[in-house]
Parts: sequence; structure tokens; C-alpha cells
Amino acid sequence: MHVGELNQKLVEASAQFKRKQGKGTIDVWWLFDDGGLTLLIPYILTLRKKWQDCKLRIYVGGKINRIEEEKIS
Repeated sequence: MHVGELNQKLVEASAQFKRKQGKGTIDVWWLFDDGGLTLLIPYILTLRKKWQDCKLRIYVGGKINRIEEEKIS
């Protein structure tokens, strides 16, 4: 592959972040409490014109009965 071709592919790949995003979804995997930073950064993205039509979808990991188990112990 020629260096010029490689550079052109890199430019094209980085241009995807400059275009307005469609009505997509920003998926966030919230695995542990970090003071809310994991949720704040995607929210701030939605305030930008390019991302304003995207919705946030939050996934929370963990055991289903963890809260009840912690109350008992």
C-alpha cells in the first residue's frame, strides 16, 4: 500500500466524526460508580449540535439481588 493511499484512508476515517450524526444511540456501559463521570461525558456529547438527535441508552452491570444481599450482611 502506498503512503499516499494510507494517508487518504486515515483522512476519510477521521472525517466520520466531523459529520452530523443521525438519530442514533449512544450506548453507555455503567459498570461502577465513578462519581457520575461515565454518564456526564455522553450527556455533554448530546449538547453538541452534531450529537443532539442521538439518545442515550444506559446499561448497568451487576447482580440483580445485590442490594438485598448487602442489606442483609
